[in-house]
Amino acid sequence: VCTYESMLAGQHRLKRLGISRLTNTVGLAFAMNQIPDEAITLAAASHIERELQITSWNLSSNFIACIAQA
Repeated sequence: VCTYESMLAGQHRLKRLGISRLTNTVGLAFAMNQIPDEAITLAAASHIERELQITSWNLSSNFIACIAQA
């Protein structure tokens, strides 16, 4: 239950920040390489990348186990 609630809280936090499309770290790295080399754009993209990397499902393998049981 705690893992699932942590995942929901992480999703809610990302939505509050305006991040609505979630991806895995492989897709994230690909997207970061496609961004134009402009300072403001790269800074914003780096912030989004950090926010996605600290979500519970990227920090814990328990997320996958939790979703598999739900």
